[in-house]
Amino acid sequence: MPGVPHHQGNRNVGGFARAWSAAHGGQQCSYFAAYTMSHKGKATSDVSFNPEDPPEAYTSESAYKKVTEYHEAARAMHGLDYDPTNDNIDARLVMCLGKGKQHGRYWMANSVIDSTTTPSLSQIRAQTTSGSGLPPIRERPAYAQARVEALQAQVETSNKRADELEAVVASERAARLATDQRMSDVLAFLQSSLGVTLPPNLTGPPQPPPVVPPFVALHTTPPQSAGSNQVANEHGRPSPPSNGWPEYAPPPPRE
Repeated sequence: MPGVPHHQGNRNVGGFARAWSAAHGGQQCSYFAAYTMSHKGKATSDVSFNPEDPPEAYTSESAYKKVTEYHEAARAMHGLDYDPTNDNIDARLVMCLGKGKQHGRYWMANSVIDSTTTPSLSQIRAQTTSGSGLPPIRERPAYAQARVEALQAQVETSNKRADELEAVVASERAARLATDQRMSDVLAFLQSSLGVTLPPNLTGPPQPPPVVPPFVALHTTPPQSAGSNQVANEHGRPSPPSNGWPEYAPPPPRE
C-alpha cells in the first residue's frame, strides 16, 4: 500500500469531490465516492470505486476496511442492488459502525457529516429496535479492558527499556574486560622481551590489601615474681611493686 494516508491534500472530502468533478467533465461525485477515491489516488487521476479492489489498491488497510464494511452494511440495509456511489454517506450508518463518535470525530468522512442533523447514539439505538434496517450498534470495549491494555503497553515499554539497559551494561563490562586483557598481554610481552620483572600488581590480578597486625604495646613491663614484689622496707611493711623508677625519698627535716 502507498505510504500516504490519503490524496486529499489540504481539501476535505467535499473539496475532493468538487475537484474530481471539475477534472472529469463535471460528473457528479458523491461523498462516499470521494472518500473512497481520495484513498486510492489524486482527484485528477482515473481512480474509481470498485468493491472487488484488493486492499493494496488503497492507501491504508484501515481505509479499505472502512469502505468495505460501509458498502456491505449499506447493501444489507437498502438491498443488494444498492450502489453507495450514487448517494451521500448515511450518517446513521456511520454512527452504528463507528460506535458513535470517537474523540469527537465520526468513524469516516468526518468533514461532510452534519452533527446538527445527525441523531445521537441513543436515538439510533431506539431506531434499530423498530425495524429501521440499521445494523446493530457495535459495543465499545469496557473502560477496564482499555485500562488493562494501557497498563500492558506500559509494562512492555518498561521491559524493553530494562532489556536495553541490561545490554548497555553487558557491553560496557565486556569492553572493560577486553581492555584489562589487552593491558595484561602488553605487560606480559614487555616482561618476556625485556627480561624485567614487573610488580605482581601490574602483571596479575589485583592483590588483596595487606593484613595489618593488631596493635602491640611498645613498652611492656617484664613479669616479676610474687616474692620480688613483697620486699619489706625499713618499717617492716612490704614495699609497693617497683615500676622501674627510683623510689621517692622525702627531704630531711629542717633543724
